[in-house]
Amino acid sequence: MCFLNIVVPVRDRWNWLKRCLESLVQTDPSISREIIVVDDGSKQRPPPEMRSWVGSSTIKYVRQVPLGVAAARNRGVSCAKGDIVLFVDSDCKLRTNCLLNLAKAVHSYPDDVAFQLRIIGDMRTYVGAMENLRVTAAQQSLRTEDGYIRYANTSAFGIRRSYLDGTEFFDTSVARGEDSLVLMKLACSGRLPRYVPDAIVEHLPEYTPWQYILKHFCIGYQTGPARQKLRKSQGILMSPTQRWKMFRQLREIAADESALVLCPSLVLLAYGLEVFGRLVYRIWGIKPGRTRVLSTFVDRITR
Repeated sequence: MCFLNIVVPVRDRWNWLKRCLESLVQTDPSISREIIVVDDGSKQRPPPEMRSWVGSSTIKYVRQVPLGVAAARNRGVSCAKGDIVLFVDSDCKLRTNCLLNLAKAVHSYPDDVAFQLRIIGDMRTYVGAMENLRVTAAQQSLRTEDGYIRYANTSAFGIRRSYLDGTEFFDTSVARGEDSLVLMKLACSGRLPRYVPDAIVEHLPEYTPWQYILKHFCIGYQTGPARQKLRKSQGILMSPTQRWKMFRQLREIAADESALVLCPSLVLLAYGLEVFGRLVYRIWGIKPGRTRVLSTFVDRITR
């Protein structure tokens, strides 16, 4: 079996991280692993009950100034020594056999370099049901017939460390959307992620329904710079046909799973706010462009 390095970036989300680490430590004990927690400039140090974990043989703690989640993941990669680097967010929890099924996929497909795990939400709450509808519809609509997926979500994403050697894998120039830029990089090299539906990770964002919905306006706005880069590559951004297919999947999933009544409508509302955020960015957002002036590089912006 392979040796896993699990990179978890965090900034002041210690309660979320505690739940995440418990699942990372306890799930599939037969799989060798080292967990690298990258503290991206938290204002508070880890709580006392977590300090006994830090520095153990299983968990490595690395602290840096606040540079963003992309830089934190790159820092985790620089500390990794295993065969596979698995990226997990602090508000996630692994299901039983998640690591075991990932290890089986890694062994079964030696030519694949990236592996997208299946992400689900907690159906017991409105926010969890909305998240489950959103990510499940996206994953199902973007799967390919040969077992790959045109989707990358670094809440649960594995990659061979040999592919990462000597590279700053995550683009630190964008606030959001760095996982889509990872997908673009993989697609351009002909290496789409292998989808591993049996390796399941729960994404458990702790928001109220309206916080979750309004957050999507910020997502739409903050992914503007990443989307500018993605437009240069064909087939990464969803086409209208793919988007419509995702909406059909969303409706079917909601019917099959008897989701909470308002969830599909709330997911569409969140998507509408995300689109509005993109529009606001395109009209008023700062759009940097790097140019050379004599021997110095500067970022030019509109007035």
